[in-house]
Amino acid sequence: MILKISIIIPVYKVEDYIAECLYSVINQSYKEEFECIIVDDYTPDDSMKIVHQVLSYYCGNIQFKIVHHQENKGLSAARNTGVRESTGDYLYFLDSDDLLPEQTIESLLNTCQDELPDVVMGDFELIGESDNVPRLNTQISNYNNQVDIFNAFISRHLYEMAWNKLVRKDFFLRHELWFREGILHEDSLWSFYLFYYCQNLKVCFSNTYRYRIRQNSIMTDPVNANRSYRSCFEIFSLKMRFIEKYVLFQKCNQLIKYMVDEKFSLQRRIVELDIDNEEYVQVKNTIGFSCILEKGLSSKTRVKIIISRFPLNIFKLVLPILTN
Repeated sequence: MILKISIIIPVYKVEDYIAECLYSVINQSYKEEFECIIVDDYTPDDSMKIVHQVLSYYCGNIQFKIVHHQENKGLSAARNTGVRESTGDYLYFLDSDDLLPEQTIESLLNTCQDELPDVVMGDFELIGESDNVPRLNTQISNYNNQVDIFNAFISRHLYEMAWNKLVRKDFFLRHELWFREGILHEDSLWSFYLFYYCQNLKVCFSNTYRYRIRQNSIMTDPVNANRSYRSCFEIFSLKMRFIEKYVLFQKCNQLIKYMVDEKFSLQRRIVELDIDNEEYVQVKNTIGFSCILEKGLSSKTRVKIIISRFPLNIFKLVLPILTN
């Protein structure tokens, strides 16, 4: 069975990296036809000039397609545009400052073993150093149960970044897994939905992605601290609504720890950024004391539930003790 892959690359201010990224696609060992959709998100630098220079010399099995935005819309919108323009059986999101090892497509497709899983994900290596990057932390190569897959995700055994995953396009469309536009940290929300709906997942333990740590990227720029918080607040709220809609705390108590950790992190950022008490109260009033009674929770999670219900002035006093 020959499957067509659609690699989607959003491009914005990556003139120092885009050529190397494209060459890593061109040099794939996989020689069947596949497509690569490059979405110009109205980049103001020479990124697209470099794209055209690289592709002008290319002749091979890859169908390159360039799509232009008439204004900068952000990473989520660029990925969504790529999905709409794609014609493949599987989608693969590649960030324009990252790289693919030569065997990426071949290794991920071999993992399918003539099946059509909803998602295939591989391991990855870092270019640069960071202690804050979620890693692949499972020894299970084949998941065939929706509950097990979601539990693996909320237990942080499966990383939340959107890249380095083959996602079946009809699965993506059926569950409307569009990236939420206008926010940062969109991968956190997208992966939450992806792994909730996923019913069969294959894991490739080869390094099929090279993730570049950039100190000047959106995620590491202090200027974006407030916008980052706003996005986290929106994502937390959307996850809570989803959980309440499907009564997921009663079905999956591991989800309580996951959301308590997210809540606690959000409250810590409210303190650090000196955000007003009204927003703190909105967060505080989620995840009630009754969750403490759920079985299987660690004592640390139970303590966090209690502290996360404290008024802001008391939470501020307790927080330094917890972080020391």
